[in-house]
Amino acid sequence: MLDSKIIIIHKDGNLEYIGDVNKNVLHYAYLINYMKYIYGNDDVRYLNFNQAIYRLTHNGDIVFLNMIGGKQNVGDLFLPNEINDHQQERLLNLADYLSSYKVTISYNMYLDNDELVGNQEFYQGNGDFRMLLCQLLFIMNFKDNKGRR
Repeated sequence: MLDSKIIIIHKDGNLEYIGDVNKNVLHYAYLINYMKYIYGNDDVRYLNFNQAIYRLTHNGDIVFLNMIGGKQNVGDLFLPNEINDHQQERLLNLADYLSSYKVTISYNMYLDNDELVGNQEFYQGNGDFRMLLCQLLFIMNFKDNKGRR
């Protein structure tokens, strides 16, 4: 599972493992190839990294980017505005594997001049990641997509 460079949790709860964390291939290249396969067209090749992440999360997918860095495991977790029960269960299971990671969690995202804007939480790999996600999921249920109540 954590040998993958990218993990996607779809709306139906299915997991998609993309790329090999040990290969010297950019996350962006894996994302664009995956999106070309899923969406069946070449239009996605014109997307920049932020647009690609936004499109996936806007379509309801949870995206985790696995970045092994030296002695510390690091990752970026991008959450869609709505997370269903299937995704929540998978996400909390994934949290158990990520408890030693430093993770940036981005949510309530939108594009502003091709920049990904939204809320962020930072987990330093030294606590209960599952609890942090539970709290975040609770908060997200009471906010709209601009981070307001």
